[in-house]
Order: sequence, then structure tokens, then C-alpha cells
Amino acid sequence: MDEEKRREIREAHEKAKRELERIRAEAKDEQGRRPIQSPQMPMHEAPGEVLWDHSGDYVAYAGFWRRFIAFSIDVFVLMIVFYALDSISGSTVLEFGEDGSSFRLLGLLIYWLYFALMESSSAQATLGKMALGLVVTDLEGGRISFLRATGRHFGKVLSYMLFSIGFLMAGFTARKQALHDMISGCLVVRK
Repeated sequence: MDEEKRREIREAHEKAKRELERIRAEAKDEQGRRPIQSPQMPMHEAPGEVLWDHSGDYVAYAGFWRRFIAFSIDVFVLMIVFYALDSISGSTVLEFGEDGSSFRLLGLLIYWLYFALMESSSAQATLGKMALGLVVTDLEGGRISFLRATGRHFGKVLSYMLFSIGFLMAGFTARKQALHDMISGCLVVRK
């Protein structure tokens, strides 16, 4: 091949590369939002609110308010369960002990199992998260194990102990992670 032909091929290759970068830069999802990073960047390295996962699909992190509404729905569901159990048993599932120092074990057990089992299930979400189209994933976008969901759940205790600042972090961190998400290596994303 002569030099002129090689130069033409190089120029065509460079032109195609620039066109591909332009298309990626102008890419938008169905709501007209632009991704913050290129499709080649792995999911766990993405710096912004939205990203592309390994398959090239658009993924958006769930922010603080969406998560707060989902949690409120979950609390409402659990209140119904606790009320039903209270009616059946004649006592309060979450009543304080006689000395006023401890919650009943049954209420804590139900609370833990609800979150850990639902978030590690094939749905990857509690009822509140399902209602808002959210799922809990590991840093690679996969389903989390029951053990990781348990760690995530009990990591919330630390968030509470820090005057709920651990929860508020979901509104300010790059991947919209609360403290318990960071501890357990999880993300909450929109489907």
C-alpha cells in the first residue's frame, strides 16, 4: 500500500473516531438527560448521578428524596404488620420492656428480615423501593446476598447514631450512597 492510501485510511479512522465521540457526547436517555461519563467506564467508577453500566444501558442513582419516600412506604407497611400482630397477640410488638430499656425482639426481627430478605430477593427491593422503581445492587450492578443485605441493614444503626447524617449523605455523595451503602458496598439505582 502506498503512503497516500495509508494517510486516507488514517484520516477516515480518525474521522470515524471523532464522530463516535460526538455521538456519545450528545447521547440522551428517554427523559432527555445526558450521561456524565462514557460507556466504557465500569459502573463502580462513575463519578456522577447517572452512568452507563457494562452492557451500555443507562443507569441512574436514586437520590435522597426518592429513597426517603420509599422508606416511608416501607415504614407504613411495617406499621400495618405490627398493628395486625398487636391485634392478634393482644400486646405491642415494639413495646418497651418493663424497665423501658429495650425493644421487643420480635419487632426488631421482623424489621431486619423484611429489609434483608426483600433486598436480597430476586426483586432486589422492598415494597417501597418497588413502588418507586428502585433496586439495591452491589457495586457491579448485581444482586446482593442476604449477608450483604444484613450488613447494609445493620449499617443503618451507625447512620442513626450520627444524628441521621449517614442517611443525608445520599443527597450529597457522587453515587448517592448513604453511609450504610458505603459500608456494605451497595448502590440504590432506578430500574
